[in-house]
Amino acid sequence: MDSTRVPLGGTRQELVLAALLLATGCVVTLQQLVQVVWETHPPSTAAHQIRKIVADLRRRLPAGLIVTDGPGYRMVIHDTAVDLQIFEKQLVRARAAEDDGRPTEAIDALTTGLSLWRGDALSGMNGLTVRTAAARADERRLMTVERLITLQLEIGEEGDLVGQLRALAAEHPMRERLLVLLMTALYQSGRQAEALQVYADARQSLADQLGIDPGPELSRRHEQILRNDPALDPRAATRASVPTVRVVTSSSRPMTIPRDLVDFTGHDETLETLVGFARPDATALTLVSINGMGGVGKTTLAIHAAHRLGREFPDGQLFLDLHGFTYGRDPVDPVEALGVLLRAVGTPGEQLPTDQVGRSALWRATTADRSLLILLDNASSAQQVIPLLPSSATSLVLITTRSRLNGLDGTHSVTLDPPLDDEASAIVHRLLGDRHPATEAEVQALVEACGRLPLALRIAVARLHNRPKWTLSYLIGRLRREGRLMRELVLDDRSVAASIGLSYHGVGPDHQQMFRLIGLFPGESCDAYTAAALAGVPQERAEQILEDLLDSQLLIQRQVDRYEMHDLVRNFVRTVLAQDEDENTTAIHRLLDYYVVTAETAANRVQPGRFVTEARVRYPPQDVAPLADQAESLEWFEAERRNLLAAIDLAADRGHDFHLCHLPRTMAFYLYVRGEMHEHVATFRKAAAAARRIDEPVHEGLNLINVAIAHWYLGEFTEALECYADALAIAQDTNDTVGEGTCLGRIGIVCASMGRFEEALSYQQRALAIHRTMGSQAEQGNALSNISQLQNVLGMHAEAVTSAREAVRLLDGRDQPADLASALTRLASAQSNLGEGSAALATLTLATVPVQTTNSRRARAMLETRYAEVLMRLGRLAEAERHGLAALSLLGGLENPALRAEVENVLGRVHTERGDFTGALARHRRAHENADRIGLRLEQARALDGMGRAHAGLGDFDRAVTDWRAALSLYQVMGTTGDDLEQRLGCLEQSRSAVSH
Repeated sequence: MDSTRVPLGGTRQELVLAALLLATGCVVTLQQLVQVVWETHPPSTAAHQIRKIVADLRRRLPAGLIVTDGPGYRMVIHDTAVDLQIFEKQLVRARAAEDDGRPTEAIDALTTGLSLWRGDALSGMNGLTVRTAAARADERRLMTVERLITLQLEIGEEGDLVGQLRALAAEHPMRERLLVLLMTALYQSGRQAEALQVYADARQSLADQLGIDPGPELSRRHEQILRNDPALDPRAATRASVPTVRVVTSSSRPMTIPRDLVDFTGHDETLETLVGFARPDATALTLVSINGMGGVGKTTLAIHAAHRLGREFPDGQLFLDLHGFTYGRDPVDPVEALGVLLRAVGTPGEQLPTDQVGRSALWRATTADRSLLILLDNASSAQQVIPLLPSSATSLVLITTRSRLNGLDGTHSVTLDPPLDDEASAIVHRLLGDRHPATEAEVQALVEACGRLPLALRIAVARLHNRPKWTLSYLIGRLRREGRLMRELVLDDRSVAASIGLSYHGVGPDHQQMFRLIGLFPGESCDAYTAAALAGVPQERAEQILEDLLDSQLLIQRQVDRYEMHDLVRNFVRTVLAQDEDENTTAIHRLLDYYVVTAETAANRVQPGRFVTEARVRYPPQDVAPLADQAESLEWFEAERRNLLAAIDLAADRGHDFHLCHLPRTMAFYLYVRGEMHEHVATFRKAAAAARRIDEPVHEGLNLINVAIAHWYLGEFTEALECYADALAIAQDTNDTVGEGTCLGRIGIVCASMGRFEEALSYQQRALAIHRTMGSQAEQGNALSNISQLQNVLGMHAEAVTSAREAVRLLDGRDQPADLASALTRLASAQSNLGEGSAALATLTLATVPVQTTNSRRARAMLETRYAEVLMRLGRLAEAERHGLAALSLLGGLENPALRAEVENVLGRVHTERGDFTGALARHRRAHENADRIGLRLEQARALDGMGRAHAGLGDFDRAVTDWRAALSLYQVMGTTGDDLEQRLGCLEQSRSAVSH
């Protein structure tokens, strides 16, 4: 090409051309170019516009530069025509010269490369993708300048550098490396005082702006200048910088593996797995890939394994850092890497071919008969590794990488996760040593703050050792301080944020956006449907991106098809990455809309016949989780429970009243079945208040009903009645007849719990009349079921059987298993009270199927209780006790004092029938404690009645009379009778009177 300037036609053409040039030789997909030009919210015609832009560029540029290739386009241009490519070649040349001890040639190469620059990279161009690439190139340039100046100072060329360094330091005041070089240049120029002043100014600036001390390198240079260290004299000092691999070839058995850590701890099983891969009888090259997130300890583990295995590879052990994820460096080119490896095994530099094919062939020939252990650290891809593989079957190659090397066939892949809590604690103890005694609680707190990540733990403890005045608790406090974690986990050139950032910048724009959005996700783990809603993309595309992020170790997976972030990675997203508030706000709205739509569907599957209202969302999801039936819906609620609760909190925090009004109600029945509804009284109250704010009275009433149910579940009957009264008033004001009937029936249930059975029966009958008018068979069935229970308590057993049979008829086949199970168990109770024990058992057998379908521990406990009651009446005491104990076991961990009191009373009667009055007394006392705590009068009375029987059986007639009188008083207040209690009490008092006379 000649040097003629070509007008490109506009900003979009410039962005597209820049993206193609930055990826010269590689395919840039249509979707990636759309992302480059529009970043977020591309128009529906975006793909078509990109094609027009490419066509326009082809007209303006020489033919053949832009070719169509598969899903996108590729720039075909010789690397000598792109300044950035020439620059990189000069850097390779400089590194080779440095390795061979030719600093002057290295300086010439770096100077030639830097001469290509004309200001900042891609100056004047906007767009996140382009600016990110430009920032990476500018950083590369600045590091090259630093390297050039370092070499110039090493050979004594300090005189002309002071002015240049002052200008660079002023432009980059927080870049300590430049300050180190400036101090060195001043010192070598005989200006010691000025050099010390640079340090003083830097120390003050860092303290004022960041609240930190100068880094170790800057501090060391200050100390060297203070004591006139001879090492700063370029004529006396040896070069401080060494290449990545310094090979000693005087031995026929090269050994370049870095030193092992004396405090290596943890990963015992993984270590043994790695060691086990080394087989002396191997018939093919053994490849082992160790993948994991940045900072998890891959390199440390691989080095430790290499030292363990060293003796088994007599021809040498080689280490090569491929810089796949090194801040400020591009991955090592295979040509350069092969050169390092060949020189390591004794190949003279002048015999090295200049091309990759030649060097790779020579490497295979040289290693064919050798038994080598080769550690390729920090690989970026399979393509980087493949040319470096030896041909010997008796060699072992260990590869550490953040990305899974899916393209490397025949590899044993080991994923390294953060250590377990006990392993992480052991690491901390080893790192602390005797210098900082710590309690186990402090160690655990540090482990938690650092997310169990070894890099973070090592940095944190090293900072502690470097600051004698700090205590461990002070360090933990700093780590926990809002927004400071990433800034605290920095030491020298090691940084948790930089480690994570390298992985982030290594993925494409779509993946970066998804990564940022997952960082905002309020829950623990998400599936592809949820991620799709967050990003506003189809589920299939979201799953592809998530899997790629998983392969890049930016996400982790503890369950199949669910994705989550390590705590430190999430902190990085929220505190380090620049956030687009508009993007975040829209994404959160899409997420909440998705949860409303999907949870509403799931709730309708779990509770058929529930009152359904239309929730019109702003961003209807493109795809929702498939929920075909009740079982799948319950599984979905189980998987998303914590996320839904976190989404509710997020909606409250951000003022999304629509979502706050709808989401809790969708979860209500599931939480009730799970036995957790009482834990969320405040949540349902917030939902009712949100409905009131957006003027949705129907939903305000429905949420108030949920508040009341939770209060009833806890035995807070007065509060429950107040909520039902408010909901009833709303239903009547809005002419919501169905809601009115629901509220009346619910009020009846609470009245029954308070022992006001006649009043309860009146409310249930009013509710039944309304439901009959409205023609709702399900609601009629529930009302009749409740009426049967009340008739049974009031001694109207025949009527109770009739009501329950009608309830079962109305509910059978309606896909409402919980309601059907309740009606059947009430029918069984009524039958048992009529003396029809066998019929009652048969009815309970029928109830087993719907109870199991509900997947509710409470429902199963109720069924076991009814079995115990019926069997006790039949005299089958052993079976009755077994069912009663099963009920108590199911209630373990559930806050349900009402049912617990009922079970204890049944078990107390079993003990009495056996003549075990001591055991009976203990059971009835526990029943009384539970019932008394919530004011459950019926079970209070039954407990007192049972305690009286037990005391009488033990011969303590005074206490028996006291208990029975208290029980009788309660029965009379409730309008019921206890089993021949008055007769028993009268007989006992007569016998006591006769004895006293």
